[in-house]
Amino acid sequence: MKKIVIFLLFVLLTTIGVFFVKDKSSSPTITYFPIDYGENVEYARTLLSLSNRNEKDHYDITWQVESKTEIPMYIRQDVSLLFSNGELQGMRSRWRENTDSISFTEEIISNIRKTRIR
Repeated sequence: MKKIVIFLLFVLLTTIGVFFVKDKSSSPTITYFPIDYGENVEYARTLLSLSNRNEKDHYDITWQVESKTEIPMYIRQDVSLLFSNGELQGMRSRWRENTDSISFTEEIISNIRKTRIR
């Protein structure tokens, strides 16, 4: 009798588990957009310029990133990484839809020991 109760309990729990798992649907979290080799980038550039030296160890940097394609793209992404002395100090990623250019400018307050982005 005890084996029958355990068996029925197992069948009941398995049926409930299958019912809940069956109704769950998944959606992709990463969408892959293949590279379009038919389109060309007119230019892509990053400009770092020393804006102002405040004190002995402090200085301001202007970080400018821009790129342009020949025609507007359905979706574009630009990624820019900023390193100082081999350490990653900043990363910026911009997504735009239906555009032929992406640009941004950012001011960075830095010192010889530590850099922070505002």
